Amino acid sequence: MTTKGNTTDLMQFISKQMRMAQVYQPVMIKALLENGGEATTEEIATSLLSYDQSQVEYYTLRTKNMVGKVLTKNGVVEPIKDGRQITGYRLTEATHTDAQRASLQAMCDEAINAYISKRGEAIWGHRGPDSGYVSGSTRYNVLERAKHRCELCGGHEDQVALHVDHIIPRSKGGPDLSFRSSELPPHYLMLCQYR
Repeated sequence: MTTKGNTTDLMQFISKQMRMAQVYQPVMIKALLENGGEATTEEIATSLLSYDQSQVEYYTLRTKNMVGKVLTKNGVVEPIKDGRQITGYRLTEATHTDAQRASLQAMCDEAINAYISKRGEAIWGHRGPDSGYVSGSTRYNVLERAKHRCELCGGHEDQVALHVDHIIPRSKGGPDLSFRSSELPPHYLMLCQYR
């Protein structure tokens, strides 16, 4: 691309030059275009997240196994089912005016903000980067050894989101993932993301 970065050059890059190992490049370009050519890293990250099926799967499980159960137990929602499968939820109190809906949404926003103010970033700590960076080559080697399957349930990478995990957690004395050996230590497993 030239320093001018005109539309023709961007079209040329997207159609002829862009090499993809993941959807990240076109998603970022699209986010920049949608925001007039400029976006914050958070806006770009949000765009990337919208394409991350593993995160959708993660929160689908959280919806069914946690929050959906609590709200159902308290009579706030009821599950929508297709046979025995829960496909969604609906409020048990269905008739709200626009003003009531706006007021209830504002109350939800206040509850969210109050919780975040009280707990801070710790509410997402279990999913933070302190869980250890896994290099692409390490992930590849573990994935190859596991034959692209979860080593516990056998789910294939096309069926479930997989990640590299420690057999012995670092908190219990297990090693860090940032090793430099060409030989893959036997204490890493390829697991379903939600185990």
